[in-house]
Amino acid sequence: MVEIGIGIVVCLFVLGLIGHFAGDGDGGGVIETGGVGELAVRVKDTVETNESNGYTYPALAIQVKGHIPVPHDACPVALRLHIFDGPQDDMKPVLCTIEDLQEQHTQAFEWRGDPCPIPFHNGIPNWETFISIPREVLVFPARGERRVSFQFCVVAPTDVPRFQFGFTDGTTGTTYAMAHCTRSVSNEDEGYQDGPENRRAALYVTPELALHVAAVGGSVGKDETRVIKDWMRKAMAMVPEEDRKEEKEAFRQQVNAAYKRVTAGDANVGEVIARMNGVASLQEKYEALELCMDVMAADGKAEASEMKILDRISRMLQIDPKTYHSLREQRIAKLSDVGEVAGNLNTMLGLTPDMSPEDVKRHLTAEYRKWNSRVSHSDEKVRERAKQMLLVIGEARAKYVG
Repeated sequence: MVEIGIGIVVCLFVLGLIGHFAGDGDGGGVIETGGVGELAVRVKDTVETNESNGYTYPALAIQVKGHIPVPHDACPVALRLHIFDGPQDDMKPVLCTIEDLQEQHTQAFEWRGDPCPIPFHNGIPNWETFISIPREVLVFPARGERRVSFQFCVVAPTDVPRFQFGFTDGTTGTTYAMAHCTRSVSNEDEGYQDGPENRRAALYVTPELALHVAAVGGSVGKDETRVIKDWMRKAMAMVPEEDRKEEKEAFRQQVNAAYKRVTAGDANVGEVIARMNGVASLQEKYEALELCMDVMAADGKAEASEMKILDRISRMLQIDPKTYHSLREQRIAKLSDVGEVAGNLNTMLGLTPDMSPEDVKRHLTAEYRKWNSRVSHSDEKVRERAKQMLLVIGEARAKYVG
């Protein structure tokens, strides 16, 4: 299993390992399609656990079975999953607070499965879980009982259809197969069409908060600016086309004014967070924190001052500490330079003053297991960071455990 975003779990049973398609017919793996039926998708409620910190969360498990039609043997395919809300004649996209699970140019949810080869005339005989999505990262249009549709697509990786808000005009790309299912989902959180004034206010405050992270070192660099601008473009894609030009200009003016305040030292991050708390839903707070972390990681380095302000932001936004630590460590794992942060054991490892000696010992043991499992990771940056983190853990053990 691998983690994406807030503990999102992807089942590597499928489509990444060709050997699984050479099943022996015992009911597991992928077998010849006689009697398997057409490609189908269903969704089950589940509870997942993040093994690194014990954080549990409700999730939606996306399960698939059936025939995967491809034109020739070992045909490469890619997977896409989109989520919609509402009746078929008035579907609206479900959004996501995690950038890794967003469309390239919008905030609409999109899961992208890695390209892999599929043997000819093969299929999945039994329901298999491809991905479990934390409920807390999904943003629905409105509060209440929702009619939610899930669209699972098998496409050509070199000719992927152009999706926007989950929809395609049907004239672009190659789609080998598509499956749908619809079910009821209860949403207790405010939707993006509920309280539009609050949603708009949270939208404006988010880049201002990110600017505080960008400027903590004394100036706002090009890399940080690019990340914030990319986020703004995605946010504006959700505005109705007839209002977009006017809204985009108002947004630009708000952010420019915030930039001047932050770089001139005339802004207080505590006041900005207070405004965010006054208007933002939990999902919007996660979205803001994600942007702040992306800004921190934009230049490939982590500095102690950036970690300090991120700690403060997450604490004042009342983000669950375990969730925050999980999000932060995923960014750190991919950075090329953690610089002076490596000298701060508590910051690097998520140790807090309220931990007892036994808590510290258990936490360091869990951290060791987690990072030791990444020493052989396929990503060289992750491998190097894992080696560095094991040294930091060893130093912390000597200091706190003995």
